[in-house]
Amino acid sequence: MNAGDFAERATPVGALLLYFVWLWLVAGKVTARRGGRRLANFARCGLFMQLIHGAGLVGVTLTVQVAVSWMGLALPVDLRTLMEQHVLVGIGSVLICGAGLAATGWFPPRPRPTA
Repeated sequence: MNAGDFAERATPVGALLLYFVWLWLVAGKVTARRGGRRLANFARCGLFMQLIHGAGLVGVTLTVQVAVSWMGLALPVDLRTLMEQHVLVGIGSVLICGAGLAATGWFPPRPRPTA
């Protein structure tokens, strides 16, 4: 394995590691502010970030498809199929993450008891 192969493999791993460290720190901040368990807030923050990414995937992909069709251009069949799969994956991601957040009571937030 040469240095180029290592860099190609290590870069995504390092980026994911930094993302999870950042997410753990955000979960600590949420735990300090709202209470609860840090690991549960870590999962909720991850679900929320994935929900945002899924919504962005759907929005950007559909925007490109609509813009291309309005310009009167035709997408190749393999690219159109890939874009349709992206939309389906994004919708599934939004639904699953939204259900997970709703089940944990974080989205929409449950009312806090008074007294």
